[in-house]
Amino acid sequence: MSSRRVPSRPPSSPRRRRPEAIELAPPGVNLVVLRGTLSSPPRRRRLASGSSLDAYEVTTAEAVSRADDDGPAAVGRLSVPVVWFDARRPPRLAAGDEVVVVGRVRRRFYRAGGSTVSRTEVVADVVARAGTARAARSVARALAVFADDPGRPRPDAPGAADAPGRVGPPLA
Repeated sequence: MSSRRVPSRPPSSPRRRRPEAIELAPPGVNLVVLRGTLSSPPRRRRLASGSSLDAYEVTTAEAVSRADDDGPAAVGRLSVPVVWFDARRPPRLAAGDEVVVVGRVRRRFYRAGGSTVSRTEVVADVVARAGTARAARSVARALAVFADDPGRPRPDAPGAADAPGRVGPPLA
């Protein structure tokens, strides 16, 4: 049995200090908030169980930073599959409509063509047209989970937009 020696850092090299991590979510939170454009019309189908499934393809803009370039980040597109089970009142949407989705990430495995494949998708709790009161309420309700931490300012508290660790514009 041979032992491998892990090279140690030369004594003359300074230790880099890691930046303090900002905890953006309480432990165990699986929360997704997407804002994007429908790249295809929504598809509705009835499952064998009797449940309904609405399927959306939401395209978001994504800033892509380049390690070798100090200039502004390029903007790319990211397509996100979204499913919504048993939606009571799905909005009437068409390709090109801007939407807000609140839900959670799920990876599912299934058999196809004799092999096991996987698909990562967002399971929606709410899909709403962007810019509507319903979309704003849904996002605010989802973000309220972060306000349960006594050390974190509530999103609706005065001055919350200026709080440390707060990212983005004030919530409406």
